Amino acid sequence: MNGGLHPRADVDRIYVWRTLGGCGLLGVEDTVSFERATLYYYLKDHTDVLMKNVLSSGFVKTPADVSIAPDAFKDHLNVTQFQNWRDKPLHGQYVRNLQDINCFNSFGWLVHSDLKIKTESLILAAQDQALTTKYFNTSILGGSDPLCRLCGTNNETVAHIVSGCSTLVRTSYKKRHDAVERHLHWCLCSQFGFPVVKEWWKHNPRSVEESESVKLLWDFTITTDRTIHANRPDLILVLKEERRAYLVDFSCPFDNNVTRKEAEKVEKYQDLLLEIQRLWHVRAEIIPIVIGALGAVSPKFDDWLKSLHINLYPCTLQKSVLLETAGLLRRTLNIHL
Repeated sequence: MNGGLHPRADVDRIYVWRTLGGCGLLGVEDTVSFERATLYYYLKDHTDVLMKNVLSSGFVKTPADVSIAPDAFKDHLNVTQFQNWRDKPLHGQYVRNLQDINCFNSFGWLVHSDLKIKTESLILAAQDQALTTKYFNTSILGGSDPLCRLCGTNNETVAHIVSGCSTLVRTSYKKRHDAVERHLHWCLCSQFGFPVVKEWWKHNPRSVEESESVKLLWDFTITTDRTIHANRPDLILVLKEERRAYLVDFSCPFDNNVTRKEAEKVEKYQDLLLEIQRLWHVRAEIIPIVIGALGAVSPKFDDWLKSLHINLYPCTLQKSVLLETAGLLRRTLNIHL
């Protein structure tokens, strides 16, 4: 009624806890079952004769699984609903593919980011593969043309739209990448005392921000003695007193590729890292900030952020990505060619 559940999204998922990727809605049947189990165990362990008579009368129905204590009953219900969602061939693909991903942080945006209900519904439907893409129309509804409406070369799936379409690389994907980069630059400027505007989305980064103790480079080409092709990371933070440098680079691949993309970023800038250490006489570290197009992050994501000495919740950067992804999906699926 309020747009909180996409018509084709998974119903079981809306009763799963938000920390596990659901909507956290309390089910009427589950609430009744919990109260029934609690009352049953109260009467079962009671020593009063009248209470025992109430239990033996059959008025209080025995719960389905009498081996589960009341304090574990809610956990049991939630795990059951999570497994029902995960085991579904179509809707459960996303969570099944997050085996090497930090599920708790990957769904942190559901707990903390406070997205509008329709935006949240759209992202959850995209994770459930429930959006009406051309490939969905062909494989599920019997359509005839599964190819992307923009590039026309690959099947139009959710993964293709949010991270694999060649037509969107220099427009929507770049806009999303720059939004995360701008957000982190704004946070670093705030942390180290550089002047900033109140709202991060209005932040206009300068190529160089420098004080007596900190230097912050934005999209800056590093000159080296030998030719290095990967010489322009998104951000470079230099802490002068500690003689440390951090090479920060962003990426928003599809969620299945988050850990692989992190490894690629670390390998990509190894030559530049060695040159910076030699020329600047600092200890350098590569910080890959990789967030899946639908919100997934790796188990190392928290550690990468902590290395930057910044007080920032991962869900704030996830929110920046998801807002751009939601806009991208709305625009693309509304195109009729």
